[in-house]
Formats: sequence, C-alpha cells, structure tokens
Amino acid sequence: FTFQNKRLLFPVPFTYLNTTSNLATVIMEMNQGFMIKVASYTHTDFICDAYGSITTPSGTFSNTIRIKSISYNYDSTFADFGTGYQLFDFSEPNDTSITYTWMQNGSNSIVFTADELMNGPTPTGIIEDASYYDVTPPAAPNPPTNLTVNPTTLKTSFDKMQLNWSDNSNNELGFNIERSIDST
Repeated sequence: FTFQNKRLLFPVPFTYLNTTSNLATVIMEMNQGFMIKVASYTHTDFICDAYGSITTPSGTFSNTIRIKSISYNYDSTFADFGTGYQLFDFSEPNDTSITYTWMQNGSNSIVFTADELMNGPTPTGIIEDASYYDVTPPAAPNPPTNLTVNPTTLKTSFDKMQLNWSDNSNNELGFNIERSIDST
C-alpha cells in the first residue's frame, strides 16, 4: 500500500464560512501473473456553515461551529501486461457521504457528529447515524503539600535550592516551578 496526500479528518484551525478541500490517495499493487494497480481516491470538501450552541445528552455547548464534510470516493484500476500500466477501469465518484461535525470553537473538541443518509449520490435530508461525545475537561490535579526549601551551598554562596514536596495527584505529568522576585 502507498498512501499519498493523507486524508484530512478535520481542518484546524477553522472558523465560520471557511472552506477547504483535501484529496487523499491509497494505491495498492498486486502481481497476478501481470501487475494490477488499484488507486482509491477520496476528495473531501469542508465548509463551516453554522455556529452557535448545541445541546446533547452530555450537556449544552456554546460557541460551537458546524463543519459540513462532503466526501466523494472513486477508484481506478490499471493493468500492466508487459507494456506499462494502462487504465483498465474507472469508477465515477461513488460512496458519496455527508457528515456534519460540531466542534467547540477554540478547543477543537468534537461535540456531536451526524451522517446524512444518501440515495446514491443524492442527499436525503435524513440523519442516518449520530454520535455525541463527553468533552468534560479533566479535574485539576490536587496541589502538592509539605513544601520545603533547602538552600545548598557551593563554595561560599547559596547557589542552589532543593525543593521537596508531597505529590497528592495522579492526573498530571509534572509541575512547573516558577521564580518570583516579589515573593508572590
């Protein structure tokens, strides 16, 4: 398999009335006594066509944008009978899909998706599948306690400080230690 122009799932950053397109390609080659190459293309148009609030079973989310994604899939088959690859078969765009994705603006968190039912390449206006997501931010880590500061001496001055504390959290990757010149 060869992947060219990786498929873009969502353009970010993206805002109201933005549009963009993406063409992704997957190529597979096989030897069946002669070489066969199948290329699958996905062309997706992204349109940010709405903004506002959305209510799901997870809650109400304000400041969301809706991105409409229209994807067209088509395939080409090439065969090489010893004279180089020749186009053997080409499909018109099939498997058209329309997906609406609501994202919380600024955080790029997906809140809700809905897939529109298609009648061949024609949209029906009927939602075929929908999913909502819990985008509740994680709880803040518990602050450390029992902080002690021990100056260490090198030669004749206090060049280093050793900090010790009790880590009371299990949902952080570390702490930032900052220095203040006004003791706050």
